[in-house]
Amino acid sequence: MTCLRPPRGESRRCKHARRKRTEPAMPRIAPVLPETPESIGFDSAARRYGIGRGQRCLLLVDAAQFEKNVILQRLYALDDTPDWCWLFENSELATHAEAGPLVVDTRTNSRLVQHAIAEWARSGLLLLVADQPRDTVLKGLRKALTANLKTFGPTVLRAYDARFLQIMNACQPERLSAMVGPDTTWLWSVDLPESVEWTGHRSLDPVPSTSGFHDREFERLLGWVSGWAACAKTMPAGRSASAEDLAAFVAAQYRSGIDMPEEETTLETLWQHYERASA
Repeated sequence: MTCLRPPRGESRRCKHARRKRTEPAMPRIAPVLPETPESIGFDSAARRYGIGRGQRCLLLVDAAQFEKNVILQRLYALDDTPDWCWLFENSELATHAEAGPLVVDTRTNSRLVQHAIAEWARSGLLLLVADQPRDTVLKGLRKALTANLKTFGPTVLRAYDARFLQIMNACQPERLSAMVGPDTTWLWSVDLPESVEWTGHRSLDPVPSTSGFHDREFERLLGWVSGWAACAKTMPAGRSASAEDLAAFVAAQYRSGIDMPEEETTLETLWQHYERASA
């Protein structure tokens, strides 16, 4: 499954990397992604979920998707003393901490967040907006990094992946709320073929208790996460390829007890049935 990634044994990052003094100065406010009819911009998503400018947040960037030290170098170019850690710290993947995303304690209107929105959104950014201590905010996400699945056994999950979050939000929102934790809102960017879309989840009140990530239904959900790209590819011509539209299609199949098909022709047929049912 493409949503699962084994931990890397080789360290790739240095937390104490020195700032490069030769890098060009950054503008005070980096440009933000333009809003289009096909894309929900970050500012619109923030308003939708009641997040104000300058609100405290944790920014997650999957540094492993970039060249070595690129994200750290830019981080130190934007802030002389950034407050950051590795997501895998204080988790079962702690020995592989530098193979995972880095987490920066910042604010929604900081130069770093503005730069990330403009330059890194296609890598799948995640912002956790909350007032609690950092380790408290990250507790649910760190717990979700590993699971003992009935079919696959002990497994590492990319629980911070936008495709995973988007489908969890549509199919199992109560489990996502348990991950998010109380009084917390998550915003994430979804890379679509022709745009980047921002969406999110505000924790339910009260936060529901769940049985964890190990049952058959969760394995079915992971199959659809793996098939996200195929769902977008087989979407009928003329239909808007929005993240919410794709997630709604997946949720309809998932709730009907359908597994992610292996053949594209079967997926195309499911789309046809879905279009007729939703017309």
